[in-house]
Amino acid sequence: MLRHIHTFDLFESKNDKPIATFDFDGLFHVGKYYELDSSKRVRGTPEDWGFSDKIGELLKKVAEQFKCIIVSKRPTSDVDDVTKFMNMHDAHPDDVYCVPTHVEKAEKIKELGSVRHYDDQMRVFNDLKNMGYSLDYYLMDDDQKFSLVK
Repeated sequence: MLRHIHTFDLFESKNDKPIATFDFDGLFHVGKYYELDSSKRVRGTPEDWGFSDKIGELLKKVAEQFKCIIVSKRPTSDVDDVTKFMNMHDAHPDDVYCVPTHVEKAEKIKELGSVRHYDDQMRVFNDLKNMGYSLDYYLMDDDQKFSLVK
């Protein structure tokens, strides 16, 4: 008689955590995503990007109670670069999504069922509000401090 052994017990507790989403540019990635070069927009590589240790530590702290996912308005092809950058700095979100527009970013946050979002811009908050979606929205100021937006 064969007996099925449930092997996913170690992962279930993490999957049961509520979801917190994070923006990428301006939070983890500090510095310019694009640099102007003779009126052309030229993208750097993950090795060229600056990292915010303070926000990296925030991710680790939030990850104790939440499943942490990055949702960034970037070309979808940037997922590997964002993941590489985070791994280079020992910051490990549970997943990374890159979407081409702010509206799609808000839609992805809603689709994921995020209950908390960290960002450095109000635009996504307003898009979520216009969609009738409510969550705890933490807006970062110039000193890398977050305030809950109501």
